[in-house]
Amino acid sequence: MIALFLKEKPLFFFRASLSQAHRFFLALPLLGEYLKTGLVPRFPTAILSTGLMILAFLSLVAGLILYTVTRAHLAPKRLMYKMSGDLRRNV
Repeated sequence: MIALFLKEKPLFFFRASLSQAHRFFLALPLLGEYLKTGLVPRFPTAILSTGLMILAFLSLVAGLILYTVTRAHLAPKRLMYKMSGDLRRNV
């Protein structure tokens, strides 16, 4: 089921990467503390937040690429479908 969903609607499958708000809110207190003191008090949280943002961005890019490939594969199918309707009318 997941493979079919990934094949037919890849951008929707990777849309979870668009909801990066919780990743941003994870890093927001760290950014405020860094701007005040120049120090990062919770270094593991900073690494986690950065890693999650990178993974989210890669997931989004993969979704966009798969969406483009899926759209490119649908164009010839639609063209053949439209041409088959024209052939039936001419007979």
